[in-house]
Amino acid sequence: MQKHTTCLELSKRGFKSEAFQDHVRSIRESLEDLDIKTDVFSTYMPCPTMCLWTKGQRERLRNRAKDYEAAVVLGCDTASYTARQALQDTNCQVFQAMRITGLTNATVKFRFPMTVTLEEKTRVTEGGNASKVP
Repeated sequence: MQKHTTCLELSKRGFKSEAFQDHVRSIRESLEDLDIKTDVFSTYMPCPTMCLWTKGQRERLRNRAKDYEAAVVLGCDTASYTARQALQDTNCQVFQAMRITGLTNATVKFRFPMTVTLEEKTRVTEGGNASKVP
């Protein structure tokens, strides 16, 4: 929302968010500048929420993370919980790298061929307080 870009676009591997991928890319570049090996794990579902992962997706994360000391989760508390559950009994520590400051209430607009944008955005915080998002 902050970059006023498309929310979701259909790609060969499901839906993607250009703004989110740019954010992930900048985090990886910062870590790699410190000579830290990085990789990206994501699901290819219409909504890549970690709290809706299947057993197979959790096993896929576990297999990918076996060669790493840490997993950085770009998601909410339940996303971090899912990653911790998937990686329990491994040497891979899980770090939550996002904090929720409120939820977004927005009008969704669809464009061909399966592009989703958010309009009329409002941030709703604890207690139901709302403010417009520029």
